[in-house]
Amino acid sequence: MMKATLAFDVYGTLVDVSGATGALARRLGGDAEKAEKVAARWREKQLEYSFRRTLMGLAADFGRCTREALALALAENNASLGPESRAALLAEYGRLPLFPDALPALRALAARKDARMFAFSNGAADAVRGALEANGALDFFADI
Repeated sequence: MMKATLAFDVYGTLVDVSGATGALARRLGGDAEKAEKVAARWREKQLEYSFRRTLMGLAADFGRCTREALALALAENNASLGPESRAALLAEYGRLPLFPDALPALRALAARKDARMFAFSNGAADAVRGALEANGALDFFADI
C-alpha cells in the first residue's frame, strides 16, 4: 500500500512567526505597541523581499530577507537595536514556537502510519530543521 504524502509549510502554519514579538518588545524597552507594529511590518517585508527577488530571478537566502526586513521595519518605526540585540533577536527567530495545536496534530497524524510527512519552506533547510528541532517536532518529518 502506498503511503499518502502530507506536506506542511513550516513558517506561519506550524511555527508561529509572531512568536518573536515578545522578545522584540523586551528589546524595545517593553514597548508592546511598537513591537507589534515592527513585527507586522517585519513579516510583511520578509515575505515581499523573498517573493520579489524570486520573481526577478535574484532569489536570496530567506535569512538575508529576514535580516533586511527587520532593518527596514525598525527604521520605519523609529526603533533601533544595536548589533548584539539584533543578532540575539534573529537567533530567537530561529527558535520560534509552534502554534499550540501543531504538536498534537503532528502526533495524531504520525500515529496513523499511513502517511509520510514532509516540511517545506522558503527558509533554508538548516533553519527549518532548527526551528522544528527546538520544538520537538523534527522527528515527525521524513524530510525537509
